[in-house]
Amino acid sequence: MHTTRRNALYIVSIALCMLTLFCGCGGMKYAIVNTKLTVSPGYKLNNTMYFLCEYVLSKPGKEIIPMYMSIPGNVYVHHLYLYKYSMTDESLVKISALELPEIPDIASTQWLQVGTVLYAMFPYTWNGKQQENEIVAFSMGDSTFQKISDSEKETIRNKFHISKDNVLSTTQVLYYVDVISLSQWDLPSPLTYCSLSKNKLIQTFIEGLGDSYFKEEAFNKLTAECSSKELMNIAIAIEKKYTELERYKQMEYAPYRDRWQTRFWLAAQYGKGNNNGNLPTAIYTKNNSEAKKLMNQLSDCTFRDANGTTLLMIAAYTDNVEIASLLLAKKCNINARDNHGCTPLMYAVFGNAAHTMELLLKNNADVMMESSSKYIAWMYINNAGLRQRYLSVVSTHSIPKGGKNE
Repeated sequence: MHTTRRNALYIVSIALCMLTLFCGCGGMKYAIVNTKLTVSPGYKLNNTMYFLCEYVLSKPGKEIIPMYMSIPGNVYVHHLYLYKYSMTDESLVKISALELPEIPDIASTQWLQVGTVLYAMFPYTWNGKQQENEIVAFSMGDSTFQKISDSEKETIRNKFHISKDNVLSTTQVLYYVDVISLSQWDLPSPLTYCSLSKNKLIQTFIEGLGDSYFKEEAFNKLTAECSSKELMNIAIAIEKKYTELERYKQMEYAPYRDRWQTRFWLAAQYGKGNNNGNLPTAIYTKNNSEAKKLMNQLSDCTFRDANGTTLLMIAAYTDNVEIASLLLAKKCNINARDNHGCTPLMYAVFGNAAHTMELLLKNNADVMMESSSKYIAWMYINNAGLRQRYLSVVSTHSIPKGGKNE
């Protein structure tokens, strides 16, 4: 009898696996593309930083048996790149792709400079007993890779030693580059391998599908292709989705609603095509010459739109440091709250706006104010670089630890 029962369970399990294989896993009804961007430790020379970047675009896998069996998705892109970052003008340049049959463990990269040649060494292949290192050589003079023989590699390998001179940790590298938009990395967009129609792409936002890189690229695409009315409808649909959820699911969706309903609202109200000559639009589009003219006519900072958005929130979101500084000088409320209880500091986080976030923190924005979702600004941060910048300011300034929720 036990054997019969086991056989029956076995048959049911096989049937479920086959059903999953043919129908796909739950929740994967959209052709989402997963993105992975990993950086190595960096090498700093004067005000220039060099680092490696592993970039992967792949189709999400399918879960056959939860926690036990899954099928990996197709890999569309898997490349290794060398980048140069200027700390002077905050520019990022992709120098070249490294043509290697396998992708190495770049988290353990070591650097060595010999004259104008920069060597990078990283674990690469497994010889059956241990991980073997690969070495690549880069000429800083003409920004080209150099071919080196196995004997030369062995000579250089012996010169490597553990040293912190000029070497930045991955955390330090992310401090500088993790706040840079994916488009500036000069990498293939996740949308290159996405076949979703505009309507289905909109639906992914409403449902909250896709990783942060995918969402950012999709947001850029939609704001470029949609009318202001369509963008406003997306903002309304996200709000509607929130109201229709069960109470416990609202708690999970609320922070997502705060970020993306706000972003689509701002794009619809003040983005492309809204050349109405008013101050909020000038701030959003960074037409600062026009914004400063209009600010001269500003008697107070009481402006609020239908979403409760203030001028300082708009400047914070768009990383418009110049205008944000002028608004603070005019005593605009640094801790004002919109209809969802979100503050200018939270708007800076929503926009991944590192400079205005730092400006607000240095001007004593209240870091403990909660939105209606019971989130403080820190809890909305979703990348390591912005998190490091936040901590670096908070640790060196006397930041208020609480106050009235104005």
